[in-house]
Amino acid sequence: MLGALSALVGAVLGLTAVAQPRPLPMRSMRDHLWLTGLALGLGICLGLANLGANYGMAMMDPAIYEQMVTRWAEFSSWSIVISGPIMEEIIFRLFLLTHGSALIWRVRRIRKSLFTRYLC
Repeated sequence: MLGALSALVGAVLGLTAVAQPRPLPMRSMRDHLWLTGLALGLGICLGLANLGANYGMAMMDPAIYEQMVTRWAEFSSWSIVISGPIMEEIIFRLFLLTHGSALIWRVRRIRKSLFTRYLC
């Protein structure tokens, strides 16, 4: 639930930031490679930070450690590699982010029509 709320806040901030479309700057191949490396580096660092936080929580509380161990023991390699990411993609990104974006679009549209109707 916390992840869904965080994604909704991120979608709101992201859509607000790109509300006014503007052309993308032309970039050289060197800039594209640098940005690709930056994205990969940030992804690796954030993933390692997530793993470190999970490891720290597991080491601090034996109940969390036991729950993590028993949950990983129940998973098959099929569910970890294939079905888990697919379900995350379907449920989280396609469903929650799409509906959050549609809600934000409607609120902005209603707000804009109310503003033009009553204040202009």
